[in-house]
Amino acid sequence: MKKQIVLLSILSSLVAFSASAKEILVHEEASALTAPLVSAEFEVNKDLGRVWIAIGVSDQFREAGAGAMSDVRVKLPGLTYDAARGEIAYEGTVCAIAKQNALDKVFHAVRIKPTKACKLTSRSIYRDVDNGYEIEKTQYLQVYLSVRE
Repeated sequence: MKKQIVLLSILSSLVAFSASAKEILVHEEASALTAPLVSAEFEVNKDLGRVWIAIGVSDQFREAGAGAMSDVRVKLPGLTYDAARGEIAYEGTVCAIAKQNALDKVFHAVRIKPTKACKLTSRSIYRDVDNGYEIEKTQYLQVYLSVRE
């Protein structure tokens, strides 16, 4: 019984997040990849107090360690970085915390831990595109920021 209540609680919180989340399209690009892998994460420049979303796109069938086929940095209006607190927020909702320990400072690295208030997700959609000669199905990769309201 206790396990059922915990499971029900987890499921209801997931449903509540998606039901009351605001979705913002961060990036969209056409892609000819057969098996695209999309990564998206927050990155900061602590010295300048700036934040952006780093998006990498690669192919699932590409050799391991070959790196991303495209890297994009997106400056999203409303996304802010408070260097004093280390908070990355979208319109006041804290999405992640940026921290630096002594070793990180030596290597100028920043560790970013997402909160549960925001999620970066990706999806693949297809649209009919008229190329001037025929209608083609074109794949588009989209990255969204979902923010709990």
